[in-house]
Amino acid sequence: MNKQEILQRLNLNYCDIKSLIEDSGWGELIKKSESGEEMRSHVGDILHYLSELMGCVEEEI
Repeated sequence: MNKQEILQRLNLNYCDIKSLIEDSGWGELIKKSESGEEMRSHVGDILHYLSELMGCVEEEI
């Protein structure tokens, strides 16, 4: 897999996670879960680190 393909794969993962948290099912899960705030925080961390990782990969292209 070349650098561009890696970046594309990371971007797809980012977009998939982003669409997941915009889904009403995710909102309901967060509301009903005792650990909803923790889940929200973790998914935010994932998006943040994926974004940072994509930036690092972009620098190598």
